Amino acid sequence: MTGKPEILSFEDVRNGDYFKSTVGQNIIEYLDDFDIVSTIVEHDYIDKDYLIDYSLFHSRSFNAPERKTKRVHFFKGKSFSPEVFNDYLKTGNINWLDNSHYCGFSVIKPIPDENGNPFIGRTVLNPNHSNKTTEQHHYLTVPIKSSLFGFPLTTNGLPFQTQDTMVCSCATSSIWSSLYALREMFGVPIYSPYEVREIAVTTPSLSRSFPSTGLNVQQMINFYKLIDLDVEPIRIRDERSRVITDTKMIEVAIKAFLHCKLPIIATLTLIPNVGSEDYHAVVISGYKSDGNGTISEIFLHDDGVSPYSKATPIGDLSDWDNTWTDKYGYSEVHVDWLLVPIYTKVRLSFPIIYDLFNKLTVPNGFTSELLLTQVNDYKSFLLQQDIGDKQKILTTDLLHYVWIIRVSYLTYPIWDHVYDGTSVFPKEIATVEYL
Repeated sequence: MTGKPEILSFEDVRNGDYFKSTVGQNIIEYLDDFDIVSTIVEHDYIDKDYLIDYSLFHSRSFNAPERKTKRVHFFKGKSFSPEVFNDYLKTGNINWLDNSHYCGFSVIKPIPDENGNPFIGRTVLNPNHSNKTTEQHHYLTVPIKSSLFGFPLTTNGLPFQTQDTMVCSCATSSIWSSLYALREMFGVPIYSPYEVREIAVTTPSLSRSFPSTGLNVQQMINFYKLIDLDVEPIRIRDERSRVITDTKMIEVAIKAFLHCKLPIIATLTLIPNVGSEDYHAVVISGYKSDGNGTISEIFLHDDGVSPYSKATPIGDLSDWDNTWTDKYGYSEVHVDWLLVPIYTKVRLSFPIIYDLFNKLTVPNGFTSELLLTQVNDYKSFLLQQDIGDKQKILTTDLLHYVWIIRVSYLTYPIWDHVYDGTSVFPKEIATVEYL
């Protein structure tokens, strides 16, 4: 349900009130690379996530905010006036407004932050493919459909929103974003930020449930387990000594789980230039790798920054340089945990298969990688490859999830060792040789 459309140029939106917050300005900066020309604003838009949070929390306030939001749609390379748009609404030509020009949308909540600027609600933007280099980009995306006054539109991105501090924290926002990828994989329901926190805090802590003061790691894990998933917790730093347990583990885990389209939540310690350390949580929503396959940049859904914000590793991937160090007054960003929500039947845990992967010796000039995948996706990949015993491998029954240890020369796969992902102990069920 929406109100009348308002057509604005991107410059009007940039200089207007909708994106005046710090996160809003970061989103505008992110969109600068898309050549956005026109925007369409839906007034009185009913956003399901906000409506649930409104009914469970905001409506009970003495000065309750509006229950309706605004939704801003972004279009690249297509300029149109209100008159032209209204003419197409009358003619009903749905092909006039299609996905080739559509970059996504952002919901503006009718509640102000501490500086009086509106909070950014559910936002879905395409990943930025504008920088065409020899480096490869890997993004976690899901198709999100929307209807703009009857025009059917689809954005391939991962939903994002910033914490509103009353209902949700950074950890809550991260879990909420992750649910969209998990729905695509496992069919889990989508909960609003209030509902996410309400489920998570059934594990007690020393802080109040509302207003939100943040979730601890155990509460985050508790949420996923209460919706019938499990969690692969990967400790990066020892809690007391702060010593990195394994500098190679982060890169292997990011590649393995994003290959299976699984979201990864990273918990962080932020060291400020002045004052005591802070704690934060983000979703790792992609990465960029160089010609050797080494991760050179990580993309984050960081509710304090923007969707697909960039983080550059300092040395290994356990320390990052990003917006927190560049603009927000922090000197260091450290990774403490990686939390991967996963289907309960994937019983072969990451530490066990990683240990096996680490023991593999490959010849000089060759590289190895660890991947988790669904067997249907794997067979679709193999169908297009030149491999030995192709018919036998493609017609062999394999388990729904498999771990793959792949050895490659340059960018060309040489062989795969395939392990049963549902087994408790490593069980090799196939070897694939590439011709």
